Amino acid sequence: MTSKNQREILENQLEEILKIISSKGHDYAGQEDVLKVFRQVGELLEMDMAAVCQVFIATKILRLRNLSEQGKQPKHESIRDTLRDLQCYSLILEHIYLSENQ
Repeated sequence: MTSKNQREILENQLEEILKIISSKGHDYAGQEDVLKVFRQVGELLEMDMAAVCQVFIATKILRLRNLSEQGKQPKHESIRDTLRDLQCYSLILEHIYLSENQ
């Protein structure tokens, strides 16, 4: 893979991730508070938003591990969807960190 190929792939991935975050943000939070669901889950479980996001990340990692160890094909979301979710949650975790440490 050339650096040009890599850059094209990364640009496509980033564009897709932005669409996913915006789309899911619309469903889960709305325009005014994009971290609303993390705040609400944190209140329900008495956790901070970063810890909530880390739980979501851990769930996705464990899903990947279980599918891999058992050699299963997923019945619902694809492996690629899970990887995208991990990428999105990582960016959201950074967003949480930045919003709490400004």
